[in-house]
Amino acid sequence: MSVETGLGYSLVAMKFRIRVAVAAMILGVALPTFADSGSSFGDTVRQKVDSLLAKEFSLPAEDIEVTYARFPLQAPAEWRRCRFFLRAMQDAGNTGYRSFAFELFLNDRKKHELIISARVAVFENVVVAGEQLPSRSELDAGQLTLERRKISRKRDNYFRDIAEVEGRMSLGLIRQGDPVLRSKIQTLPDVQRGDEVDIRLESRNLTLTMRATARKSGKIGERIPLVCETTGKRLNGVIRSSKLVIIENKDN
Repeated sequence: MSVETGLGYSLVAMKFRIRVAVAAMILGVALPTFADSGSSFGDTVRQKVDSLLAKEFSLPAEDIEVTYARFPLQAPAEWRRCRFFLRAMQDAGNTGYRSFAFELFLNDRKKHELIISARVAVFENVVVAGEQLPSRSELDAGQLTLERRKISRKRDNYFRDIAEVEGRMSLGLIRQGDPVLRSKIQTLPDVQRGDEVDIRLESRNLTLTMRATARKSGKIGERIPLVCETTGKRLNGVIRSSKLVIIENKDN
């Protein structure tokens, strides 16, 4: 092969790679990459895992802890000539037990797929109780604080912003220093059990308004039982607002 021909092939290959890279940037596709010639296979795999997790969590690598449970012990013979790509197999963006597929491509064909398993934890500031929070109490920002914690499972169960928690209600006792978890709180109901509300009975020719006591908590649009203060009669109605419940009129 002449020098001119060799240069021609090199230029064509370079143009092709540039076009593919530009297309990948436009489409947001992650391309396989070559290994650093100075890296070992194990280092290359770990670097790819660290990079993927840092992108998933939007955290620096030093705030992520990876403990490998299953790791390739032997590198494929041709690995330095391969392009490779790492993908999360499930639970992307979460902590706990994770699996990844490390794929190696040679001449645009997948040659190997290696499965990697690890326990993943992160260190970040999360919302915790600054004091003991009684069961079924409304949470105030002054009762909450941010503390750096290690999250080794179910990262999506934690809050990282006090504003997300303020005004919600605890479902059970939350001790001082415990993280405030999504599974332990809920949005306050618009009407709480024991609240006094206006009830309105609407018919074709008459609208009647009285006072009643809610026998069950509920949100706008939900159906709750009530007791009329005037007659003592038990009724059912649909919550229109925090102060008004519309009584069902079966004859209407």
